[in-house]
Amino acid sequence: MKRKIVFFTLSLFLNFFSNNSYCQFSANFTPDWAECLGQNGSYYETVNCAILHSNGYVYCVGYTVNGVHDFFISKVSPTNGVEVFSSSPLISASTDILHSVAESSDSTLIAVGVVGNHSSLYPNYYGAGDLVVARFNQDGLMTNIKTFGGTKIDRAYSVICNSDSTIVIAGKTASIDNDFSNSNSHGGVDGLVMKLDYNFDVIWKLRVGTAGEDCFNRIIKSRDGNYLCVGYSVPDTLDFNKRNVMFCKVTNSGTALSTKYYFSTMESSSTGISLAEDSINGNIFIVGTNYDNYMAAYGSNSFIIKTNFNGTQIKRVDYAYNNTSSFRDLVIVDNTLYIVGEIPLNVRKMGIYIFDENLNNISQTGYLTIGSNDVPYSILYYDNSFILAGMCYGSAGSVNYWNNYSPTSNYDAAILKVSKSSALSLPEFESKNGSFVVYPNPSSDFIFLLNNSAKLKISSIKVLDILGRELICLNNPNNIDKVAIDIHELKEGLYVMIVNNEYSIKFIKE
Repeated sequence: MKRKIVFFTLSLFLNFFSNNSYCQFSANFTPDWAECLGQNGSYYETVNCAILHSNGYVYCVGYTVNGVHDFFISKVSPTNGVEVFSSSPLISASTDILHSVAESSDSTLIAVGVVGNHSSLYPNYYGAGDLVVARFNQDGLMTNIKTFGGTKIDRAYSVICNSDSTIVIAGKTASIDNDFSNSNSHGGVDGLVMKLDYNFDVIWKLRVGTAGEDCFNRIIKSRDGNYLCVGYSVPDTLDFNKRNVMFCKVTNSGTALSTKYYFSTMESSSTGISLAEDSINGNIFIVGTNYDNYMAAYGSNSFIIKTNFNGTQIKRVDYAYNNTSSFRDLVIVDNTLYIVGEIPLNVRKMGIYIFDENLNNISQTGYLTIGSNDVPYSILYYDNSFILAGMCYGSAGSVNYWNNYSPTSNYDAAILKVSKSSALSLPEFESKNGSFVVYPNPSSDFIFLLNNSAKLKISSIKVLDILGRELICLNNPNNIDKVAIDIHELKEGLYVMIVNNEYSIKFIKE
């Protein structure tokens, strides 16, 4: 259910408040456009990663399938969703997938992933699937490609580009021969971080892990110039259903500064999927999917981990929306976390979850799409809007919702732009002397009251319906700087919040 809230003062108390304190905030999003990318007909595609290029366009990479997997790259206008081009530059009889893309210092595109059997094309292809790095120009033409591997599995899942034209890749490797013969294996599959020069020659390689299976799913560059990686670790070689979230901070010279593992394998099977850094405070936020015994009734659920700059855990929050959820990616905007995922997992429709930096859940959007299997893998912030990319899969309304949706395909690569809506006007309510703030507006499930420096002595907070019946009462929250009021079970309508029995605030829930 979509819920919206409006705050305004009763006329009796208007002198206590300043209209100049309002700012726009919304947990409700309006789709601007929704596009399917790639081929029509029996083809099906997925976008694994999307980036905003300095030329103003969005570039998406993933794979397209018509019998076998092939590279997929697409260029899209962020203003109207028009696809400028879609290309599958490497056609073969094997599995070729691009997992990540980044803009290089010369404005070309560096994409990484995995290739299948290309022994006839690449002399250094060694089998079992090799890590691949490819360069594309802005028109999607592949200008260079190189594989790295051994006789076992090797994969690249994430890439970043530095201003000096170097490239840093994160993924995994099990090989101890050929391209990885001089690397320090920990046994089994190791998390891999590798730095290349402009021509894809290796500068250094780093393997991180245990005797079991380890993998890095995402890498970013921190504000201190080091690299932050997140993924998973399976320390018990006998039980690959038990995973810890693995975090590693790596220097620019390829040394692991700190490696952290979150969640006990006695309780969970967890995967860190993405991470972001607060550019002001240096805190790190990790999102992913987790299964805990104590939350067994929920099946799978999602988590957020907040750490300091070295990965020391500050706080962890498990989150399940409508019993199941899956967090895939995040961006931080104005000290707020916008996390993309499925809502809920068993239906798999795209949605955005919103948290503050203390990991309080402000709200979530509800369904942004209408298909039966819509999965977002990437989120971008663009012009006060968000761009989600992933895949969509059919339902009766998908043809009308997704432009260029092909009902004959298994699923289509999909990209969606949504804008924050302010249909109900004032989002934030602040007293003139700054003693407290009530937010957000609109809101889905919680209203927050921020008691700034405990300036206001609050004896109680009550929520009444328009007939004056008390529905919620919080007593003596004096020692709490921030109070979260759960309103998700309230029906649509007009309500009154009374703070300290002096100030009253009306809000509407839809």
